[in-house]
Amino acid sequence: MASEKKSLVSCIKCIPSQSELKKKRPPEPDQFSPDIIKSTVLQEINKYRRMHCACPLQLQEKLMEQAQAWADYLAQKNLLETSPKPIYGQNIMCAHKAMFCVPRMIKLWYQEKYEYNFLKPGFDLYTGHFTQLVWWATQYLGVGVASNEKRIWIVCYFNPPGNVRGLYKNNVLPRKLMLSDSESEDEKKRHRHAKSLYKKLVELEAKLPRARCYEYMKAPCQRRRSFIGAA
Repeated sequence: MASEKKSLVSCIKCIPSQSELKKKRPPEPDQFSPDIIKSTVLQEINKYRRMHCACPLQLQEKLMEQAQAWADYLAQKNLLETSPKPIYGQNIMCAHKAMFCVPRMIKLWYQEKYEYNFLKPGFDLYTGHFTQLVWWATQYLGVGVASNEKRIWIVCYFNPPGNVRGLYKNNVLPRKLMLSDSESEDEKKRHRHAKSLYKKLVELEAKLPRARCYEYMKAPCQRRRSFIGAA
């Protein structure tokens, strides 16, 4: 009996405590880690590009270095602006750390599509981030990440650059409704009906005065820029 009690006590001592288990757990990934942020940015951008029939981008070392240099400059000076002599396409975002979320920040760029007129393709001051995001001819991406005590900057360089005058029609393609072979005829009919309704809605919005659209978006834009800025 004594030997059994000793073995039981020794087994109990072998069981690690909760504090020891916590110490042995691998550290959770840091959401502010530059490597994690860069990979997430690439993933999110390519997700939206696929929606518009654009090929996924690839990271390029030269672009990464230049984007990082500009991100470091912005964080040091606490500024939000594009480089004065841009060679590549640029999308830049700055956010407070408390509100930082890469998918949401990239989505803000993509949501500019609601202001883009696919029937009259061309440059618009309020859609430049979206058009560069899905620009068909762009192949490479560079991402720079920098921060200070309160804010985080994300700088994206695109090559070849987008937003080239006269080339919008062939490079900013409308989002496609993908129909799989496994869908029934009724489902395909509903998709075609929804697509026709969307086309009519786009045509109707194109006829509306741009001033009304701007007034409708004015208040949300002001609220959005209170915690996130884009350049």
